[in-house]
Order: sequence, then structure tokens, then C-alpha cells
Amino acid sequence: MRAPSGGRVMVEVRRARKDQAGEITEVVNWAYRGKYEGGDAGAWTTERDIIGGIRTTELDVLEVIASCDRSGPRTEILQVATGTSGAVIGTIHAKRVAPGVVELGLFAVDPDFQSEGVGSHLVKTAEKHAYWKMDAKVAVMYVLTVRTELLSWYGRLGYKATAERVPFPPPEAGVGVPRQPGLEFVSGCRRRSSGTPGPSPPRAEGALGPPASGRAAVRAQQKRAFWGGVRCEAPPALVKCRIFRRAPPLTTCPSLPPRRGPRGDLTRGRRH
Repeated sequence: MRAPSGGRVMVEVRRARKDQAGEITEVVNWAYRGKYEGGDAGAWTTERDIIGGIRTTELDVLEVIASCDRSGPRTEILQVATGTSGAVIGTIHAKRVAPGVVELGLFAVDPDFQSEGVGSHLVKTAEKHAYWKMDAKVAVMYVLTVRTELLSWYGRLGYKATAERVPFPPPEAGVGVPRQPGLEFVSGCRRRSSGTPGPSPPRAEGALGPPASGRAAVRAQQKRAFWGGVRCEAPPALVKCRIFRRAPPLTTCPSLPPRRGPRGDLTRGRRH
């Protein structure tokens, strides 16, 4: 998915490849542990003052990509944002952890490109994929409780803190060593209600939109009606229309626009 990030860079979000594992590792470690020894001007996601050590390794990233390949994009996906040069400048990972629940993680943006809209574009792209490909009703992510500025940023994106607290992993987990005791994560939750318009379906490579015909088209039509605030479950007659190319009667689904059939009678849906 190519879109302006809102700043000075043009961002393209695609599914991560194995040959990008080294770049992904660098971006993640830069975002969480700092990029420059003297500090990162303009960067605000670094945790170098509260956590030491690296955030991830190239082997860990390769394992994540392999897991995504095994599970498929309807269960797990790692996406990367690339700038105009083609280099990786951001990452985000989405995984279905329960029916209707998707956890977002490994979210990072190169410090040189922070505050340019790259992060919010990554989150929105991951949410679209989660809602349309993973049947997600809830998106969840975990943030350190001491990172109040990050919690505020996620709040502006629609996430609400829950009562759940998770302690920081021990040093043997390989995600860093706390510089202060008692570090813990709080879960942030964003729930999609039937009365709230949902994101538009993804149209790009790695996050394909709904097909033009067949059973998947019926399912996509139902989702468009549901996320638009109108629950419209298609009856069997409409499903048969899409599969067997038969026009349903007028009363099958009121959300579809009326059309005049070959005999002059009004029908609902598209004639094939």
C-alpha cells in the first residue's frame, strides 16, 4: 500500500521478505534502543534510559517471517514500510491470538523518520489487514506503563488502556535488561463496534481487497454493510445469486440498490 505518510516521505507498506531481515533488525533496535551514541534528535520512542541490551536479533526476525509464511496472512503477518529509496524505515507485526482478537507488536520506526506520520500509517494499514483478513473485532498492543507519551499517542489512535498488567520479561528472554525494577506492560485495546464505521478494505499487494465475484464477494458485501453501521446478513437467496448467477427477489436484502430485471420487474443486486 502506497500512501503519503503525512510528512516528508512517501511510504509503501508491503509484506516483509527474508532478505529484509537485517534491515528490520536494525530499525527495531534503533527505535527501541537508540540509533546514535550521542542521542537521537527528534526521536521519542527510544527506551535506552530504562532498558539496556538489544531488542531483537536477525535470527529472531527470520523466525517471525518463517512463522508468518507457515501460518499465512489470515493468521499472522509482518509488514514493513519503505521510503523513496526502498530502504526499510518501519515495521509492524499482526497475529491472531484468539477468535476476533489480533495482537499488534514489533512496531518500530527509524528515528530519522519519526514524527512524519509513518507510524500512524503503519498502524492503520495493520488494522485494515486485521479487520478484513483476520476477522478481528479487537486490536490489542502492549506498552510499558512508564511510557506515558506513547500511551497518549495510542490513545489518540483510539486505543484504551485496560486493567491488564504484564511484567517485563527476564533477561534470558533476549529482549533487553531493565535498568529499573518493576517494569511492566499495560495492554491497550481498540474494539470495533457495529455502529462504528470500519476501515476501508486493503487494496495493495500483501493485503489484497475482496475479489470481484463468488462467495468471497458476498462476504465482502456483508462486511461493508456491517462496518458501515448496518448489519445485513445475506440470505441464502443472495448467496445463490452470487454463486449460481441467479437474481434474488426484491425483498432479500434491503441494503442493495434496486435494479430492473429483463422482464421489467425490480430486483436487488447485480445481474451477471
